[in-house]
Amino acid sequence: MFQFIVDVAIFAQAAATGQAPQAPVTPQVAEQAAQTAQKAPGGDWTSLLIMLGIPVVFFLILFLPEMRRRKKMKQQLAALKKGDKVITAGGVVGIIDFVGEKTVYLKTQDTKIEVAKEYVGFVFSNEPDQKS
Repeated sequence: MFQFIVDVAIFAQAAATGQAPQAPVTPQVAEQAAQTAQKAPGGDWTSLLIMLGIPVVFFLILFLPEMRRRKKMKQQLAALKKGDKVITAGGVVGIIDFVGEKTVYLKTQDTKIEVAKEYVGFVFSNEPDQKS
């Protein structure tokens, strides 16, 4: 039975390397083959690091900048005040005349319109940009 297991192990190793299996096999050769099979380069740690590293890279490249942009926009919407110049998502440029709880009133050249706060796309700040 042991010899059959050794022969199968040698045949599998030969098939993996693309060589024809060699006969007769001694127990010492079988033991060496088993040891080399256990000492495969890379092993499980490399695969584990790659599997954990890919989602981290995706998070850093794709999601983190978007989260920062949303946080900054949320802060800008919370800080809207009368006199700020804004552009809406529809492309309307105007100056804020009144800030309500969920809406803002924009004064354009000829009219006054009411726009939901979440549709304010860009805020031109009246103060100079301060880096922190």
